[in-house]
Amino acid sequence: MTFFIIAVALFILGIVASFSNRWGYILAFFGSLASFATACATFSQKLVIYNIHLTDSIVLNAFLDKSSAVFLAVASLSWAAISLFSIDHGATHEKSTSAFFNIVFLSMLIVFVANDSITFLAGWELMTIFSFLLILIERRVPFGKAYGFLAYGELSALSLMAGFAYTYFTNHTTIIFQNNTAVFTVFASLGFLIKMDVTPFHTWMKDVYSKDPSNTCAILSAPMTLLGAYGISKIILSSSAFPQWWAITLTTLGAVSAFWGALQAVAASGVKTLPAYSTVENNGMILSILGLSALTLNYSSLNYLSHFAFVTAIILIAAHTFSKTLMFLSIGHAKKAYKADTIDDIRGIWKGVGKTPALGVLISSLSFSAFPPLAGYVGEWMLLESVFQSYKLVNDAEKFFTTVSGLLIALAIGLTGFSMVKLIGYTALGYDHDKKTVKTPSFFMKFSEIFLIILVILTGIGAPFIIKLSGYSYMLSGALSVSKPFLILSGKPVFGVLAPTYFAIVALILFIVPFLIYLATNKRVKKVTSWNGGLELKEKEYFTADAYSYILKYILKKVYNTKEIKKNQVCSVVAEDRMEFFYSFFRNAFISMGNVTSRYLMNGKIYIYIFYILVIFILTFFIA
Repeated sequence: MTFFIIAVALFILGIVASFSNRWGYILAFFGSLASFATACATFSQKLVIYNIHLTDSIVLNAFLDKSSAVFLAVASLSWAAISLFSIDHGATHEKSTSAFFNIVFLSMLIVFVANDSITFLAGWELMTIFSFLLILIERRVPFGKAYGFLAYGELSALSLMAGFAYTYFTNHTTIIFQNNTAVFTVFASLGFLIKMDVTPFHTWMKDVYSKDPSNTCAILSAPMTLLGAYGISKIILSSSAFPQWWAITLTTLGAVSAFWGALQAVAASGVKTLPAYSTVENNGMILSILGLSALTLNYSSLNYLSHFAFVTAIILIAAHTFSKTLMFLSIGHAKKAYKADTIDDIRGIWKGVGKTPALGVLISSLSFSAFPPLAGYVGEWMLLESVFQSYKLVNDAEKFFTTVSGLLIALAIGLTGFSMVKLIGYTALGYDHDKKTVKTPSFFMKFSEIFLIILVILTGIGAPFIIKLSGYSYMLSGALSVSKPFLILSGKPVFGVLAPTYFAIVALILFIVPFLIYLATNKRVKKVTSWNGGLELKEKEYFTADAYSYILKYILKKVYNTKEIKKNQVCSVVAEDRMEFFYSFFRNAFISMGNVTSRYLMNGKIYIYIFYILVIFILTFFIA
């Protein structure tokens, strides 16, 4: 309890200390460490924070159990890294920015411990509203674009309210995540998946991420979307059964989102737009595997697969949170030095900016590309092992949709490798073309990036320890030269095995010899001219990121709606995200509703206003 009180106190002090961004971020950092300590202390004993009975049915209840502590530990490490990075990066931001950081972190902490609808919604709304203000505070994102984030955030809150209200009127209690009904499960999980920014609820991201500071983007992309996955996980853990049709929907929707996000990342040319779509892809994978866990929950014979799928979600969540935080922060470091926004303009980070941010982009991209033995590799191996066990399902519809989902996820993983090679090749390891950089204080930025690099590596190598810590040690074994508990079993009877810790040791030993040979040689590097479709590259010309993706944009031009734009004798190719029609449709619908409302209800006639106030009063009175 002590660590929790310290965390809350430090976040509140961080809000008060907003007169100095530096102190605000420092307090947020130590508050995040206290939150992590709270999570670690809860692995051995449940933490009860309060249990207040206002009436027989209205109860305020907050506690932290082992399952919640795992998610809080991952989120807290992300908060700590972002806060530490911001000490340098956020020095020139608006003074109240650090206060908003502390409020958002505190509201997330409230959500993690909340077990009643009132506390939960209070934390959820605080997080959404102050994240919206955080997007606007630097005045880089137009209000209309930022409003898309708020609109989806409030849609998420409304869906949660509907689920919680149904629970209250049927169970006569404000306690949530117990004796879940089908109605609650559908409405609540819908609210959570909207917060995960899966397709088609991602359309606000492109405009916001491209303009907002990278540390803000890291919050929106990593720990905040983690809360959506956390909510669905709580529903699954507290359910004895799950609506079959809804579980299939979640599995399929997640796979479609993964594929669509990966497809859009391939075409992206903005240095922060690509990671934004990568978030859509990764959270789609997480949603799909949570759907599979819920689907197999209904069969006692598939308990192992259900639990393995759930553990897979935990590994994927940790991999995505750490890797995406690292990617946005490293890109933010380079952006601050180059004062640029596109992949083509942020070239040669290794030579132009520094080895630490370049290594951050490299390691995070390789993790998303499922490069062994990094965190992303272990998570995606477990994901494919899970979905390809669909033959064990009884119902033909379940088999069909799960198999299709597996194929879409496999395609998404391949496309992600394509986009991450582009990001690495142009930014981290590309030629800098003698671009000038702006020198800024970077000690804390580098320290944060190194911390996250270590986390991404250790999460992959230490995956068996995370599985054991989460309470699923029976999924670990040993075989041949691999001792127990370093072998991960994807099924019983055995379907597939992986030993990431041993793999790392063997790979390191095998790497030493060629590395020593490399050091003993003259280190000659052979350079070749980039292929440019058979055309000779002229002086000061280079192969662009758009050119890298053009072949796919052309082949899939019906999907991307690829267009060639000619302006001042300069041609460029653009692609669009066709899912944006979803948001545009609802935006236009609400504008039309607003016009009707203003014409008939807000027309300046006093008797209309009095009637409206009376109706609202009567409705409020009866509902209350």
